[in-house]
Order: sequence, then structure tokens, then C-alpha cells
Amino acid sequence: MFCVNLARYTVITITRASGFLCIFSVFCLYTSAIAANSIQTENANIGDTAWNKFKSPDDEHDMEGYANKDSVNIGGSINFYTNANPSVDSSYALTVYRLGWYKGAGARRVAGPVSRTSTRQIIPVPDPATGMVQANWTHPYTLNIPKSWVSGIYIVTLIGNKTGKGRYIPFVVRDINRPSNYLFQVSTITWQAYNAWGGKSLYAYNSDTRPVTSDTRPIPGANVQARKVSFNRPYDDWAGLGQLIDWEIKMLFFLEREGYDISYQTDTDTHVGNGGLLNHKAILSVGHNEYWSKAMRDNFELARAHGAGLGFFGADTCYWQIRMEPASAPLASQQNRTIVGYKGYAATEDPLAKNLITSDNNLVTALWRDPLWANRPENGLVGIMYSFWPVKGDIVTSKSDPKLANGTPSHWIYTGTGMKIGDTFKGLLGYEADRIFNNGKTPANMKILATSDVPATSIEHTEFFYGNPAQPKAHMTIYTKICTAMPCQNPVSTVFATGSMQWAWGLDNYSNPVNLENPNVKQMTRNVLARMVNAPLPAK
Repeated sequence: MFCVNLARYTVITITRASGFLCIFSVFCLYTSAIAANSIQTENANIGDTAWNKFKSPDDEHDMEGYANKDSVNIGGSINFYTNANPSVDSSYALTVYRLGWYKGAGARRVAGPVSRTSTRQIIPVPDPATGMVQANWTHPYTLNIPKSWVSGIYIVTLIGNKTGKGRYIPFVVRDINRPSNYLFQVSTITWQAYNAWGGKSLYAYNSDTRPVTSDTRPIPGANVQARKVSFNRPYDDWAGLGQLIDWEIKMLFFLEREGYDISYQTDTDTHVGNGGLLNHKAILSVGHNEYWSKAMRDNFELARAHGAGLGFFGADTCYWQIRMEPASAPLASQQNRTIVGYKGYAATEDPLAKNLITSDNNLVTALWRDPLWANRPENGLVGIMYSFWPVKGDIVTSKSDPKLANGTPSHWIYTGTGMKIGDTFKGLLGYEADRIFNNGKTPANMKILATSDVPATSIEHTEFFYGNPAQPKAHMTIYTKICTAMPCQNPVSTVFATGSMQWAWGLDNYSNPVNLENPNVKQMTRNVLARMVNAPLPAK
């Protein structure tokens, strides 16, 4: 017979003439056969380490590219636009990989290499009104996605024929008709908010000094942030991968190595409703998921009402509200390619803020917690809210958690870890962190799992609305909410929040500044993933 751990879908063959044996003391099923899920089958393939074995060009404009979509469903097509300097590399090779575990290789080549002639493209200038930089490049390479491809995060490598240097284009492949236990949401909207390619992002620190006409009181020589940013441009970080290497890739490697039943989509898909959050028992908000539209927030809360588990494996979640708009002319037919974020300028510049009587006040692109505009503090969904930056410290198991006689935390999330009250996860508190707020929005049954000291050098970002805490602490929390909308994905929605951006650094050591991979972080993550889909806790 077979024994399956429902939390991890790892199949174990057991030969016994009669009865059944459950090793690891996990829930077992009598069945004649249990098929591996698509993630397990996919990761049994041979990987290819060539995906990260090249260097970036000396000038980013010598080799770079972007896609016309941040995600595509199986059976669909996607265009890749490349700017390549023919005086440096007369041609380049375009190769497509799927990221995964693949016995440690990290990716599998699924298409290419295809040789392409290098072509110079026009580098656009920022829009004088909003600062938006939108490319309109030509001669794309069109990739048709086979229906046999498995949902995941995919990357394109663009490598010069002479120099051997290149850059990446990331994209997500969806499979909207396949329900799965877990849905992995990739935070591409936040990647673009920080992306300063072309000289502008939604931040002043990495934007250039070119002014925008909507500046209320421009300061000569000061860096000026954009009010809108476009998906139609390359990413400047991590050789074109945006923030993927900082956050998402570590969670991805852990989940695919463990064989979880996962599907993938971007936060733009959550905004549109592509694939439907209700096809999955749990939704994982992975990475730096700071910028949310109203539709994203509404769809997450709807999934919670249907009993779907929610996992917030980061911090600074749902901090700024944004709106999604079509691309600018001549690409205006492309929907949801522009991110609108007036942020600190919203009160005076956002068109929806001009009339205080309008019903669109809740769409003004300011803070979600701002009582003048959205007035939907994010802890009503997440349980905690962003508070501290920059943070560099340790996560500490909570002294407020009732302990057992031997000093072990009583909460089930610590099962199989052997941790004691006050034990630490070294180096995993940072670089942004959340805390509990007494604003009347905290879920009633929320439990504190970790309470960690915040270094005195960290800045409190919430005093404007709620005041500084007397004793600054960062928190990890969990709460449940009974399913109130049919059909129920689970009887209750389990909502978990790490309260720290660096939690995923404990799951996989890829690109970590120091070795922070931690077996207890992995076990706690397994525990919470199991509970999110109403499965038994796995053995260590």
C-alpha cells in the first residue's frame, strides 16, 4: 500500500501483506495507488545549472529585455523584447528555464537556445507629467506556451555570443484550470514600484533629478520619484530579475524541494482575478508584497471568507494602495500595464483626491491605514502591520505563549522543533518588520508566536497614525476565521504572518549574505502549511 503525508504530498511505498503501516506517525490512506502531483513529477526531471552561470554586461543597455506580460496561461503566448548592442555582441542566445529544485540545480531548460541578431532599441525618457518610463520596443521573440508546461516562475536568459554576458527576463506561467492545495503569489507589482530602470521608480532614493510637472514644490537638484511606473521596461535589479532573488526564490526552492502541490500567479493576476483564488486551499503571499490594489485586497478577503488559508511570508504587506491602468499610447490596448502610486503626494496630486465628497476616496493611492482615504488598516487582513525599518536582528519565540512544563512553547506551530521559550532564529528579523497595533482592527482570536526586540537604530514608520509603542517589538502571529461563504475550501481560514521579510532566508540559503538556513524555520513552515489546508502536522 501507500502512505501519503497530506501536508507535503510525499508518497512512500510500503510493502506489507496485510494491514497498513504509517511511518513518521502521519495520516495514512488505504489506496491502491496515489499519483505524484505535478510539482513532484516536474522536479524529477534533470536540471541545468547554466541558468545562473554568466555575468551581467558592463552596461545594462548592452543586453536587456522585458516581456509584454508578467504572466501567461498554458496554451497562451508571450512576447520578449530585447535591446542588444551589436557592437558588443552581434547576436545573442535566448533560452527559457523553469525555476525549481531539480535535485539542487535550481532550474530546468525548457526551450532554446534560440539565436537572435542584436538590435538597438530606443531608451525612453520619463513622461514629463508623471515620470513614467514606458518602452515601446519592436521585433519581439514570441514564445508559445505548451499546455504540458507546469505552472511556475520561468526566466529567459539573454546571453551575448561574444562576451558571454547577459541578463534575464522573468515571467510566470499559470494553469488556471488546475486546482491545487497552494497558490504562490509573486509580488511583481512591488518589483516594479522599486524598479528604477530608465531613471524613475515610485521612490526618490533611486530616481533621478528630472522633475515631473505635478510636483507641488519641486526642490532644484533633488531626486524626484515617479507617480506612475510601467511594466513595459526591463528590471534594473539582479540583472533583470527584480526582487525575485531577494525573496521569492528561497520560498520557491523550499516548496518545490519538499514536493508541495503548488500553482503560481502574480499579484496582477490577483487584481484581475485570473485563475481565481478560490481554486486553492491556501494562498501564499511571498516576497515583498507592499503595493496592493483594492481588487487585490477584496479578493484576498473573499478567499478568507471561503475558508482559504492565507500565509504572509514577509513583512510590509499591503502598505500602499495603488491603482492599475492600461499602458500609455501607443500601447493603450494593453490592460493593467501601468501602476499608479501618488503616495505622499496623493492628497494634492491624485485626481481622485481632488473632491472630498466623491465615492472614489477609497481608491486614492495613499496608505491603506490612512483614515482620510482607504481607511482599511492592513492588520484587519494580515493580523499585524508594517512598522520598522531598517531592522537587523533575531526572531525570538514569544514569552507570552503559554509554555509546557519543560519550557516548550505550547502552540502547535512549534511541534517537532524542540525549541524553548526565548530561543532565537538568528539573523531572520529584518530588513522590515511588523508589529501588533491596538487600533480596533486586530482579529479577536489572534495568537502571538514570536515577540522580538527591535534595534534602537530602526525607524518607527507609524507614529503619524497610532503613535510610537512604549517598548518597540516585532511580532509573528496567527489567527483563524470560520468559513462564511460557500463553497468552503476549509472549515476555517488559518492566517499566518511571519512579521519579518527575512523569514524565507531560513528556508533556503541561495544568495543569502550569510548562512541562515534553519531546520526549525523549515519545520514551522511545514506545520503552518499543513494546518492551512486542514491536514495533519507533518513529522520532522
